[in-house]
Amino acid sequence: INRVRASDRGVESWGSTLFDADSVFFDATGAFTGTPGAVIVGSGMNGLWVVNPDQSVSPLVVPLDGFVNPTDFIVDSRDELIFTDYEGGALRELDHGALTVNTLEGGLSETVEAIEMGPDGSVYTANRTGEIRLHDTTSGISAIVRDDDEDEREYRWMTAADERPGFADGLLIWDAASTEILLFADFNFNSDPVVVGSGFRGVKDLAFGPDGALYVSSDFGEGGSILRLTLDPVPAPGALAALGGFLAHGSRLRRCF
Repeated sequence: INRVRASDRGVESWGSTLFDADSVFFDATGAFTGTPGAVIVGSGMNGLWVVNPDQSVSPLVVPLDGFVNPTDFIVDSRDELIFTDYEGGALRELDHGALTVNTLEGGLSETVEAIEMGPDGSVYTANRTGEIRLHDTTSGISAIVRDDDEDEREYRWMTAADERPGFADGLLIWDAASTEILLFADFNFNSDPVVVGSGFRGVKDLAFGPDGALYVSSDFGEGGSILRLTLDPVPAPGALAALGGFLAHGSRLRRCF
């Protein structure tokens, strides 16, 4: 995995090589690993791993038959770490006390990737068939709130728009088919989304930074890059600037918790 230094925007490798690292989560307080500043890495081959502040790497949970491919993490309203299991077609939870993984809901699309929090602790996921689901993590039941399969939408990554002060509430979602970043304002899935920007290819994650800008990681072209998108309070295309030069293929962004 890579770390972008805040001081000079330089890029450096962080920890030893992890095979098929698909997702990262910065455990700022150590709530889930016991080590403040550790990074949880989800691997499609090797389970969940921890990269410690000294860059040593240790296993957290080996998958065995419990899960397949951890793809995107959030901390829900119960302060539990949950993640989508791409190819496993499930929503899962890390029991950091017992160091096991529990299934919150199975039987989902095997293309489920993105996960994000909504208002009042609600949890949303999106998948490559253009489907957005609202989940109840207590009962393990979900409902489809948007299905754009007929429009050939391919929803991949999303972030909560209310993390940007002054910006409209709702979900920002990248559609791989149209290369657009879309805003479902106020979590209204009955109306057409607003196009925030277009021409984004190979996106691997979206996240708002502390400066209010939207950061977009991409593996399009030679190598990878992180783009900084400045947004007006009213959704509008913004200016792009390369951040950190080229990164490892398929970079993911994560917020701190």
